[in-house]
Amino acid sequence: MSNVTTVQPSDRVRVTLEPVLTMGSIVNVIPARSFTFGISRVRNRRPRFEVSPHCREQITEQFLQACNVGDLQGLIALLAEDITLWSDGGGQVTAALKPLHGNVKVAKFLLAIRSKKLANYVSRIAKVNDQPGIINYIGDRVAAALQHRLHSVMTFDFRDNRIQSVFIVVNPEKLKQLADLNIKY
Repeated sequence: MSNVTTVQPSDRVRVTLEPVLTMGSIVNVIPARSFTFGISRVRNRRPRFEVSPHCREQITEQFLQACNVGDLQGLIALLAEDITLWSDGGGQVTAALKPLHGNVKVAKFLLAIRSKKLANYVSRIAKVNDQPGIINYIGDRVAAALQHRLHSVMTFDFRDNRIQSVFIVVNPEKLKQLADLNIKY
């Protein structure tokens, strides 16, 4: 059996999908469905960082700007159609209980969160785990002064110059560990 990396690109799909198509016929699945399944598995094996660092930073800045001004269409344009959003409240604070899927649903969710937190809400782009992310703070009035406390951290996965995944951490236990991260403003 030859190594897939040494096979010509035109033969690579056949070598990769042949076991899937054979398995489909064994379990009596329509070959076209097996083929589609095989193609999606190949597509999902893309490298995690195929978008350049500069482009990731630009997309993150545009994302924050669209959120800040409530630009639904602008936000949708930055998100992959099959985007997934995960949020982690750790059972201690409000967060989405299930992952959200689809660019329209995710964009509306993000803008709804933003509209509820608008008063005294500050967001900053920062390096989180060597990627651009967003750190959100909420201001508290203490003795007529405004003090900001950490509210959440957002990180992203990118694909094809769009945001493929959004990860929001609002879990207070995990946010306590933020001081240990290498965060650059």
